[in-house]
Amino acid sequence: MDSVKKEKHRFNFVDAIILIVVIAALALVGYIFFFRDSKGGSKVQIYYAVECAEVKEDIAYNLKPGELFTSSGYELGYAVDSVVGDREYIASTKDGNVVKTNIPGYRSVIFIVKADAVKKSYEYELDDYYKLQIGREVRLSSPSIAGKGYCIALSEIKTDEEAQAFINRVKTMAYKADVYSEEASENE
Repeated sequence: MDSVKKEKHRFNFVDAIILIVVIAALALVGYIFFFRDSKGGSKVQIYYAVECAEVKEDIAYNLKPGELFTSSGYELGYAVDSVVGDREYIASTKDGNVVKTNIPGYRSVIFIVKADAVKKSYEYELDDYYKLQIGREVRLSSPSIAGKGYCIALSEIKTDEEAQAFINRVKTMAYKADVYSEEASENE
C-alpha cells in the first residue's frame, strides 16, 4: 500500500469555478433570509393627518384636494381635505379667569393625506424611504401650501366607508378657542 503514492491535488480552473458558484449560492441564500425580510412588508393604503400648528391665516385655506405632498423630494401622498382651527394660547380675561384663546393672524391646520405605503413592524414607509408613525414630525409641501407639524392620526383604509370615518374623526380634532383673542389682548 505504501507503493501507491497519492498525488497532491492542485487548485485549478475547474475548482475556481466551483468555488465561485458555491460562494454566489451562499450569498443569494443570505440575501433572501436576511435582507429581503427587512425590506419587505405589505403594501397598504393609509390615510394620515398632520397638524401644522402655526399657519398664516391668509394661506390656511389654500389647500386643493388631490395635490401631491412632498418632503425633500419624497412623495408623501395626496391631499384629501384639511381642517382649519384656531391657533391657541393661554390668556386671562378681565375677571382673571384663565381661557384658551387664538393667536391673531395664525391658524392651526390639520391636513388629511392619502398615500400608498409599505407596512413595517411599527411604522409605515412612504416612497421607499420616508418613515411615518403617529407622533413623528412631518414637513409637507404642495404647490399651494406648506407646513411643518406632527402626525396626529393614521389608519389603514380598505373601503370608502373607512376613509369617510377617518375624515370625520379627524375633523373633530380641530381646536376652537374659548374666547376670541381680542378679549384676552385687552387685558394684557
